[in-house]
Amino acid sequence: AGTVAAHLEALSSLRDGEGHGLDDVVASYRQLATAATERCEAAGRLTAEQALRLREILAPGQLEH
Repeated sequence: AGTVAAHLEALSSLRDGEGHGLDDVVASYRQLATAATERCEAAGRLTAEQALRLREILAPGQLEH
């Protein structure tokens, strides 16, 4: 979960040439990581608690600046 949070922090700090945030990049990362979380939990690679923590971090509005 810490790595995912760090990725979101880094992606949230990215700016385009005009200084605007790259919200579409952050949203794409959230969607892909959420899908990966679902697959890993279903395959038994994550516990329910680990998956819940990841979902909390990946929820829109979390770790946004």
